[in-house]
Amino acid sequence: LAADWPGMMQIVRLISQDHMHNKQYVGKADFLVFRALNQHGFLGQLQEKKLCAVIQLPSQTLLLSVSDKASRLIGMLFPG
Repeated sequence: LAADWPGMMQIVRLISQDHMHNKQYVGKADFLVFRALNQHGFLGQLQEKKLCAVIQLPSQTLLLSVSDKASRLIGMLFPG
């Protein structure tokens, strides 16, 4: 699943959680759960402003949002 992921991921843009939840996606998506090892102010900003991070990977796109559980992030992974 993550064989060609780089050692460091870069956020290419931020989108609203509403946009992400209201958009219909056709095709396969994998759901991933990440655990933040450290509390970072950026994660709090994402949650407070209800934003999702878009991360472009070599052959996939990862949409990452902060969950209601502390230090948990939910990712949706799409081809392309």
